[in-house]
Amino acid sequence: MSILRNFEWWQLVLLVLITGCNNPETGTVPASGVVTYAGALVEGAEVAFIPQDTASDARPARGTTGSRGEFTINTYFNSKVDARGARPGQYTVTIRKLAAPEGMTIDEWQMASFNDPSSVPSLRSLVPEKYSNMDASGLSATIEKDGENRFKFELRD
Repeated sequence: MSILRNFEWWQLVLLVLITGCNNPETGTVPASGVVTYAGALVEGAEVAFIPQDTASDARPARGTTGSRGEFTINTYFNSKVDARGARPGQYTVTIRKLAAPEGMTIDEWQMASFNDPSSVPSLRSLVPEKYSNMDASGLSATIEKDGENRFKFELRD
């Protein structure tokens, strides 16, 4: 709270407005949403937005769902720029949530996979695998320059 004491009220309002607006440097706009599967919120799912038009200046963007199934996407440009949101355009969306085989933790699976990949069972998908395939997911999103860009993805078997 001591940091906030150093701000004038108008500086705080300006900060909130700037962080919620378009990023002129990267051309990204904020985008977020929620993922459910069989009516339940999905925590720890990877959500990827893949541009449908490869000739556009749109770039892939991704995020991970939190405990309330909510995600915010970011666009990676380089090691110094990982911008909030995505560039406007049409996207195919994929969603996956993986877990280690029964009896293993993810860390154990990663170590075993690193040491001898052929000896390790595959990761388990905790949502239907079709959603992790861009040709089969059936999910899409349009990011608009001045839109709300809030999406709800309801996954089913």
